[in-house]
Amino acid sequence: MGWGMSMGIGWPNASAQTTPPTYVYFTINTLCNGSILVGVTTQAILEGVYSSGDYVYSPTANSRALLGAITNEPGKTIYNVTGQIYPDCEE
Repeated sequence: MGWGMSMGIGWPNASAQTTPPTYVYFTINTLCNGSILVGVTTQAILEGVYSSGDYVYSPTANSRALLGAITNEPGKTIYNVTGQIYPDCEE
């Protein structure tokens, strides 16, 4: 019985089994201040933090923004969003 032919014993290589976090962009078509936007997305956001249809604050616009569809590519213009999810535009 040779040791070189045996199977390794121990914990599996954890780093080989994990996947890196996924980041997405959301389109922003409307702001609560009444602006209609074209070609605007959020910054890259960790998937699962926000969902399409959420209202979140955008310091870039100084207004709440309605998040649209998820996209894998940033838009021509990037609006940062941050903080909690709001039910609507009411402040």
